[in-house]
Amino acid sequence: MERRPLSSSSSRNKSLLQTKSVYVDWKGLESKFNELLYLYTQPPVGNSLKADATAAILPGLLESTVGKETIGVEARQQHKERISVGLEALVEIVLTETHTLIHNGDYTNAKLGGLLAVKFLQKVHGEFCLQQIDPLFLLAKAFQCLSYFDIT
Repeated sequence: MERRPLSSSSSRNKSLLQTKSVYVDWKGLESKFNELLYLYTQPPVGNSLKADATAAILPGLLESTVGKETIGVEARQQHKERISVGLEALVEIVLTETHTLIHNGDYTNAKLGGLLAVKFLQKVHGEFCLQQIDPLFLLAKAFQCLSYFDIT
């Protein structure tokens, strides 16, 4: 019986990762996120915008008309709620794609997705938010697999 040398574990593991790579447009998702974040900081467009401009020019005008001021505040709140739903949806898309990439063995792209999700959540909720736990876990999994399979 002929003995053959054992193949190294890293070359065997690399052959296990011959999966089909999926292209994710991270830059496109980031530009959409930045557009929504910009809209989040802007006042809503419409009648409340005119009321806000009037209030900036003539501050005493809206104080006497409480109804118009309430409509402006409600419109601003609804505007922020709609935009925040869009921001959260983009974060969820990034997390789902990152999870799928890890499952498919594309750890390099999953690493990019995890970093992007952390960046998005820090911009929306602050630097030390608890919502970062899931993307940080996915990011750690991607880095762990990259080092285990010796992929650079």
